[in-house]
Amino acid sequence: ALSTLSENEGGVLRHSYGLGGEGEATPKRVGRRLSLNVKQVLETRGLALRKLRHPIRSDRLRQFIEHR
Repeated sequence: ALSTLSENEGGVLRHSYGLGGEGEATPKRVGRRLSLNVKQVLETRGLALRKLRHPIRSDRLRQFIEHR
């Protein structure tokens, strides 16, 4: 599902929630890693989460979780 997002959106979610094997990071730390300010990180994270909640994307996530 992350592959359907932009590079920035996927990166923000991966770093924010520790999806790449690293631990969760604060918006400030995510911003430093991706050269974004805190406001940009929060806006990007919100946009990415809204996109993932879209019915088409959420169906893909649900199918992935059910078939693990």
